[in-house]
Amino acid sequence: MTVVILAALLLLGVLIGVLFRARQGTVRPAGGVAADLVDPVARVTVVQLSTPMCARCPGTARLASEVVGERPGAHHHEINLVERPDIADRFHVASTPTLLLVDASGEVRRRIVGAPARRDLARAIDELLEVPA
Repeated sequence: MTVVILAALLLLGVLIGVLFRARQGTVRPAGGVAADLVDPVARVTVVQLSTPMCARCPGTARLASEVVGERPGAHHHEINLVERPDIADRFHVASTPTLLLVDASGEVRRRIVGAPARRDLARAIDELLEVPA
């Protein structure tokens, strides 16, 4: 009986892990205002919320910089949450990296928790760049 319970708990843990991992890096609609975090000349600012302990943050920063660099009107800005815990509280950041895609008016339009795929990040930025600012 104990073995069955342990096996069921193990299976439950694996399923929760798989579901959590599947949600990582996906682009989701978001809301909120981040006017103080945007580049004033950019139509879209990718605000990356990171911590020094984050293993995926440096790679995500390189990816975001590359994707943004290929798109006029877009800008990438990284914020260290250890230095700015107020930002973590304000946007309810539970894990890093977290990317906020903010339009020129300062509205947070998309949120990505985890390391995104290049095509997903590029598509999300392109969609926002096509919307008149």
